[in-house]
Amino acid sequence: MSAADIPFEHGEDRVLRSSVRLARLVLQAHAASVFLSGSPDELVLRATSEEDADRILGITLAPDEGIAGWVFTTGSSAMVSKVSDDDRFARAAAESSGYVPEVIVAVPIHGPNAPIGVLEVLDPRPGLHDDLTMIDIVTEIAEQLGEVLGPSRQAELTVEQTLDAAQTLLDDLSRNLRRTR
Repeated sequence: MSAADIPFEHGEDRVLRSSVRLARLVLQAHAASVFLSGSPDELVLRATSEEDADRILGITLAPDEGIAGWVFTTGSSAMVSKVSDDDRFARAAAESSGYVPEVIVAVPIHGPNAPIGVLEVLDPRPGLHDDLTMIDIVTEIAEQLGEVLGPSRQAELTVEQTLDAAQTLLDDLSRNLRRTR
């Protein structure tokens, strides 16, 4: 089997897993995770370096929920050194994953026109790097993810938006036809 025979989703999963492992190793963190936009209404946990990844993959957040949601919505990075003091922190979501971090470094993953997800690093080793260097490292990894994932994600969004617009048009036509009968 050649690389061309592997469906992109499998390649996407490998890239995601490799990226979260790299982020965790470079920052000597407890874990790293990637949330990707599953629809306009949710962010989906698609990859994590957590040992029990199978149990927590697929967890969803509203696009404005938690630090990841804030980063996704604003397109800005966040370095939160004490999450318990941050109003954006979604403690219930963290508890449902089985791990509540103290520190989160989160950066957007940008597609061609908009953020497509968020890369988070949980509890990087203190004193290993200063805050700006940590954000720079995570941003570089997120930029690579955006280059690889962005075009396909943007195409999926465009198809979904086109289908939504077509459905709206059909619904409007159906309502108008019922009125004229």
